[in-house]
Amino acid sequence: MAAPCLLYGWPVSTTHSIIGAIIGFACLSVGSEAVDWHTVQGIVGSWVITPFISGLFAYFIFLSAQRLIFDTDRPILNAKRFVPIYMFLTAFIIAMVTIKKGLKHVGLHLTTLESVSASIVLSALVMFFGVYYISRKYRGDESQGFQGVERIFSLLMVVTACAMAFAHGSNDVANAIGPLSAIVATV
Repeated sequence: MAAPCLLYGWPVSTTHSIIGAIIGFACLSVGSEAVDWHTVQGIVGSWVITPFISGLFAYFIFLSAQRLIFDTDRPILNAKRFVPIYMFLTAFIIAMVTIKKGLKHVGLHLTTLESVSASIVLSALVMFFGVYYISRKYRGDESQGFQGVERIFSLLMVVTACAMAFAHGSNDVANAIGPLSAIVATV
């Protein structure tokens, strides 16, 4: 009999599958007392809390863009004004994740203050580049309406798509290496 996820075309998470397989194998081979249930509880909790927090952030970003840019008399002028701020926020989050999570794997351990400072500096550079780029590239686009606003947001969309591809690839590598690492540590 086919699994419901295959039968109905439901998405399958490799992370959930790997964690479930490790828990199931540990319970079957050693016993349920071998599983650190407190850690499992934290992992499963993150599967609920993370999408909730992400949804809240997305809602407030959407709401701010709607009110500050789209629902105004001069959406292109406001897009030129506020998109660099969105670029700063986006770059800050990407930089923080990369610095705090990624650099420790290459032997660079920064304190929280150093990480925040470096992220702010990098994000400010991105924002100033955005101000310069937008002011030069989209000069005289005021008559294009919402199509001009979409063009101004296009640079930010490219940056976020690259960050998403990087994060997705990192997750795929972690899914492949995680179980192997656990086996090596156990042996």
